Amino acid sequence: MASTPGDGGPTPVAPPRPGVLASLTDHHVLVALRDAAGPISRAEVAAATGLSKPAVSTSAARLLERGLVHEVGVRTGRRGGVATLVQINASRGHSLALSVQPGALEVEARALDGAVLATATTPLGPEAGRAAVVEGLRTAVVEVEAAAGSPLLATAVSLAGPVDARTGVLLDLEREAFRAGHLDPREVLPPEATDCLVVDNDVNWAAVHEHRSGAARGVDDVVYVYVGAGIGAALLLGGRLYRGRGGLGGEIGYLRSTRSLDLTQALGHCGIGRADQYGLDLAAVERLLAAPELTEQAREVVDLVVTAVVNLTVALNPSALLVAGPWTRHEVLLTELGGALERFCLDPPEVATAPFSPLGGAGAEAHRLACQRVGLPAAAELA
Repeated sequence: MASTPGDGGPTPVAPPRPGVLASLTDHHVLVALRDAAGPISRAEVAAATGLSKPAVSTSAARLLERGLVHEVGVRTGRRGGVATLVQINASRGHSLALSVQPGALEVEARALDGAVLATATTPLGPEAGRAAVVEGLRTAVVEVEAAAGSPLLATAVSLAGPVDARTGVLLDLEREAFRAGHLDPREVLPPEATDCLVVDNDVNWAAVHEHRSGAARGVDDVVYVYVGAGIGAALLLGGRLYRGRGGLGGEIGYLRSTRSLDLTQALGHCGIGRADQYGLDLAAVERLLAAPELTEQAREVVDLVVTAVVNLTVALNPSALLVAGPWTRHEVLLTELGGALERFCLDPPEVATAPFSPLGGAGAEAHRLACQRVGLPAAAELA
């Protein structure tokens, strides 16, 4: 019984509708099958869920009819005689994740049980532009889809550059480290890959991966900074990505520096820029920061980056700051950043280095969407 404010008495609570109960039962059964180490019996599902054996049997019949689970043989020799084993029908469909980075294209297909079905990697040269990216993507997707062997349910694409949050198109900016041009995945991918499609930039995907299953799991206010040939940040505020009006939120490489240049240009003036295009020379960064003794030039480079990250952290007051990318191999950057955060932040966040896994983030989201389309619970739903 429950009391309703103001009426002075209890009000009966209506029991769940039969359809709701069936849906909840099916969900629990599917979670048990998903989390099992292999095929299990209906009795084992009942033991894992606390549901009655008749309820599990009825649910299994519904799920078999929908094609979400299938029977995979029998087990003998245990108490109770012969038991028919069931598991999630991973061949019901698959998801596709694509990562477009300056050095390579990666494509991955996952079955509904999360297993990787096929992968393809295509190297890209340093001067690769839109034509090379388009050709590489089309070839890799055809190869992976041929090996997947089931219907494609959902696709997620990671692009190494600012993505228009409204259209999912890679923005063709005058100053941009990765010159892939005005790339629209919908114009590149086969029609079946665009029915359920989500596109974002690589730093956002990497941050999502850490938020769901990595260093930022359970933390809702996170700044994730990537420092490599390009510099950018992902902003997770209240557990949601903040992309800005047009998808340019977090593009700290364009912050104005003390030289009236943006941060990337100012770093280039310190001797680590690239003469051929906008962006940073990682080999020059390595030589500068790996030297036994830091030069004045190296200290200026570190100070420029640290100042930008500290200002962003002061403005947003996150609970956690994650730093990723090739620069994090050098202790000087992390030491200077930690000291500056303690000096200038009113409420310093927890700081940690993090891996850079845009394909991991895109792959997990594509898998979640694929499961959602057929009614399977994905791991992210239970986090």
